Amino acid sequence: MKAIYLLFFAQISLAQISGVVKDSKTMEPIPYVNIGVENQNIGISANEKGEFILPILKTDDVVIFSAVGYKILKIKTENFTKSICLEQQAINLAEIIIKPRKNKNSKTIGKINKKKVDAFFANRGLPQITAKFIPYSESISTTRFIKSIKIVTRSEIKNSIFNIRLYSPNERGEPSEFYYNQNIVGTCEKGKKITEIYVENLNIKFPETGLFVGAEWLIIEQNKFVYQYYEKGKKEKMQKTEYSPWFGGRMEKENFGWTYLKNSAWHKQVKFSADIKDYKGKFNNLALELVLTD
Repeated sequence: MKAIYLLFFAQISLAQISGVVKDSKTMEPIPYVNIGVENQNIGISANEKGEFILPILKTDDVVIFSAVGYKILKIKTENFTKSICLEQQAINLAEIIIKPRKNKNSKTIGKINKKKVDAFFANRGLPQITAKFIPYSESISTTRFIKSIKIVTRSEIKNSIFNIRLYSPNERGEPSEFYYNQNIVGTCEKGKKITEIYVENLNIKFPETGLFVGAEWLIIEQNKFVYQYYEKGKKEKMQKTEYSPWFGGRMEKENFGWTYLKNSAWHKQVKFSADIKDYKGKFNNLALELVLTD
């Protein structure tokens, strides 16, 4: 009976899984891949070399791989190999064109002030994306190229990094197709800062459909920190592992905010329900500023 029990246990569990995420055509490593376990609070990011290590999982657990410019891959742990290959996703680059720019005029969308930002999005140790939709307007028509992206960040460590993902909306107004097919990595200074990512050399033209700008947490060793806190009713300090940076939010009446969670689905922000002055009934949108040029 004991032998049968051990055999059954071996069939439903696995040891720790490690591997490398690669491009299915070039076989080159893919950096900063978002990796989550379906319907579980488990997730990590691949490092800059595409390497990852997952905790102990069951053979029927489904792991989800998501990377900029690639199709989402879902794979059971029983089918794992050392190399996880992702297939490139065809992206319509019609609005991303290379041509001489004038750089004479500029326009700012969503001016941010870090002193007025006191609410932050945290990741809870899971790979997530928080995004904001920026609608197109005629005032953008003469300054269509994105020069830089500014986000309010709060980092507990030096040189934490995060990823920017750009999406086009689908017919339901949800983040859908990638609008740019490469990682755009930002680096944060320690403390509460406005982090600016310069993208002028990428020649990204603001689309007439509007644009989702997403800030993605990278659950990698470089970003990890441990902090202490007191739990209600307990005298001893508790410890928790988190990953920098946190992203600033701004309370607004209109809802432009979306979050991509571990189960590979986008969710729209909900109204703030707590009875706090200037918060209740509003939406916490990503504190985001775009600088455009011609």
